Amino acid sequence: MSFADLDQNQQANLLYFLDKSDHHELNKLKHKYGVRQGRNAKEFRQNALNNLMTGCIPFDDFMSWLSHIYLEGNNMLFVYEPRNIDLFETNPINKVFNDTKDKIEHLYNINVKTLKEVTLVNVQMDLAKSQLIFTFVSPSQVLVKNDETNSWESQDDIYMSYVIMDYKLKHFVLVMHPTEHLVSVCGIKKKEWDELTWILMKRFRETVIKFDFSNPEWIIDTLFKLTEEYFYHNNPVVDEKLRNFEHTVMPKLIKSMVDSDIAFKRKGYPARFKKALLKTYENELIIAYGRIEKPQPFEIFLHKSDKGSTEFKANSRGNAFSYAECAEIIRLMWENGEIAALGIIHKLDDNGVIRKYPYVISKKDKYYSLKRTTTATTVKEVMDNVLRKLNSYKQEVQPSFTGVAESE
Repeated sequence: MSFADLDQNQQANLLYFLDKSDHHELNKLKHKYGVRQGRNAKEFRQNALNNLMTGCIPFDDFMSWLSHIYLEGNNMLFVYEPRNIDLFETNPINKVFNDTKDKIEHLYNINVKTLKEVTLVNVQMDLAKSQLIFTFVSPSQVLVKNDETNSWESQDDIYMSYVIMDYKLKHFVLVMHPTEHLVSVCGIKKKEWDELTWILMKRFRETVIKFDFSNPEWIIDTLFKLTEEYFYHNNPVVDEKLRNFEHTVMPKLIKSMVDSDIAFKRKGYPARFKKALLKTYENELIIAYGRIEKPQPFEIFLHKSDKGSTEFKANSRGNAFSYAECAEIIRLMWENGEIAALGIIHKLDDNGVIRKYPYVISKKDKYYSLKRTTTATTVKEVMDNVLRKLNSYKQEVQPSFTGVAESE
């Protein structure tokens, strides 16, 4: 099939999506097919269209590229784990791919005025990563500035989202682009982005594969572990002196304290005193012998915890916490509330240039989310890498959980 085989309406539909592509995505066509960049984005798109019409870009390749114009960006990730992970074994990747591709509505048949529901428009298989990538489009509305009246008006639009079925990590990732001035998706008004996730995942489970959601309790323990590692002193001298203090000096101090006042004999007092004294002694040892820096998978820039109606928050506005300034504050937050969100910075060495990708991780009942705090584009490899690193912690902490599953 070729662009010339499409009727006028179908060609117009494709141009609608092409107009949404940016330089980051168009550069992929430049590098692979030699599309000239032009003086601006409009010329770049026209050059891509010219290459398509002359056959320099295969039609199927162009359609695959067009379906992924929002896969990379400052996207939000919502990670869902099935209660029964055996479904990845009982539904092999090739079978799901072949079963699903027959359900696709081609993108050139999608029109902004006639689209009424969440619709599957593309599925791609990446055997190297053991992933299936599903593209969905949804009717939506956005606010657009009317320059003549200097007012904002609601306009029909198409919202594009993705679900990645990962056979290695055994989970599903809903990828949502934070479209500017988005009002609603499928008639559901957007207040928080999380409020739109259910309608997209509902359609995915109806169209592709049915599964029950598992409550990802392990992510809370992982966030705690990440924070502990980040603020740990890594000094064996401190560890050794702390052990000696605990086993030789501490018992005498506890006994002396208990003997000094009958109130200290009450249940819980000795344990609290021991904990406080050990922490004070450890802090003094760190001051005396120093902290040894150790490479970490993530830096931390945000820590939120809550206890009932009270919220504690430490935030360095996108820059990594320093040990000296924040370690003790964060420890107090651990003791006075449960972790509600953690801001991590993933660092990537790009040919000698260190690039930083900050995410805020939060847990809900049926998923956990990673949300970008900047507008910089994030390539898919970075997203995959962050999720792989988090999953490595899951292997350490999950045995302590049985997991609470929920289904709709």
